[in-house]
Amino acid sequence: MKAAGLRFPESSFTFLVAEQDQRPLGYALVLNEIGKSEPITFMVAVSPEHRVIDILVMVFRENRGSEVRETRFLRQFKGKRPGDALAVNGDIVNYSGATLSSKAIAHGVKRALALVKHFYPMTKTSQAVQPAFMLPASPVLAAPGVYRQVRYLMGTLCEVRVDCRSSAHATVAMSASFSEIRRLEKIFSAYDPSSELSYVNREAFNAPVPVSDDFWALTRSAIRYARATDGAVDVTVGPLVRGREAALQSIGSGKISMDPAARTVRFTTAGMEMDFGGLAKGYAAARATKILGRWEIPSGLVNLGGSSIVTTPGGRNWLVGVADPSSPQQYAAIVVAQPGTAVSCSGVYERCHIFDPRTGLPLDGLRSAVAITKSAVLGEVLSKQLLLQSTYQQSAHEYLRLFGSLEHPTVLESNFCETAIFTRHQEVES
Repeated sequence: MKAAGLRFPESSFTFLVAEQDQRPLGYALVLNEIGKSEPITFMVAVSPEHRVIDILVMVFRENRGSEVRETRFLRQFKGKRPGDALAVNGDIVNYSGATLSSKAIAHGVKRALALVKHFYPMTKTSQAVQPAFMLPASPVLAAPGVYRQVRYLMGTLCEVRVDCRSSAHATVAMSASFSEIRRLEKIFSAYDPSSELSYVNREAFNAPVPVSDDFWALTRSAIRYARATDGAVDVTVGPLVRGREAALQSIGSGKISMDPAARTVRFTTAGMEMDFGGLAKGYAAARATKILGRWEIPSGLVNLGGSSIVTTPGGRNWLVGVADPSSPQQYAAIVVAQPGTAVSCSGVYERCHIFDPRTGLPLDGLRSAVAITKSAVLGEVLSKQLLLQSTYQQSAHEYLRLFGSLEHPTVLESNFCETAIFTRHQEVES
């Protein structure tokens, strides 16, 4: 939006959505644009394919230029898409004496198309994706200029924090960030029968299934990481998670066939199911952080359930608490999330189980692992690898392993440079 020269000073937007059988028929958005000196209120209707369907000038307040309300002027916008040029006396024919009003309408249509494209992005899935609600940002006490919101998405509590100029700026940026998480949830949810992942799991053994760009990218990464970890981190763990009999026969990323030319995914063995789990959360957190950057947030943090935490490239450091596996309500350590880093945590707590794809068995004992990397998806892989391996010698990444016990204090094994602030044992790492 910045590249298009568009600004959005409003603190909220109201979309009207027409649906039939849970599929979108179109969107409508009411906006105000300044003509010569007074605001022009008008509605833009947009199709699910992001084309202008119609425009209605609702209130015109100027003493000149009211011709822009006429159908013969407004109809030239029909069919325009977000990437189309909209310039008066170039792409849009002007009314004599209504230049400022014409420019205002053209600018408003650009903004409406950009907003619909952002909050209702088209995907290769057949389901409608609803935007996040525009909820007001909440200031963080004792942290001037920091705002936060928490919403339930991807099966967990998701938190976004931003350090920016105003609550209005924070509200719009955080809402856009949550919208991106909701869009990706519709792709990667293993529990939503209408998600793209559920469709692939149902159909990929019968025939190759065309997939979206996000699904393709994360599946390729998942297969690569499964090979790198010798199967310790494998997205085909779905049958194990569901408790299926003979699950091990259906596990193995090598049984996923991908056709780059057709962008399709196919399973070569019956009974296979993918479950991206933490990889999807890491991917979503990273994408949501990029959205904050597009909204010119100086510094921000996206936290998906405490397992995937990603910070924006610029700005301040953020403090992240690591839960004690023996007592999740307490912190075993506090680490610094520097700009442009991902803090990924995997753990076995009292009510949380993680399966080893190589054996089909759940991990025993209370333990957790934290990896600090530049890539949220890589961090998710490393944190699970730390859990599943008795020794870990890759010192290129900072990490922390915690072994809990209800009878004894938690044992910490760390490889930190300047990341740790303190642990429960008051150890200061340098």
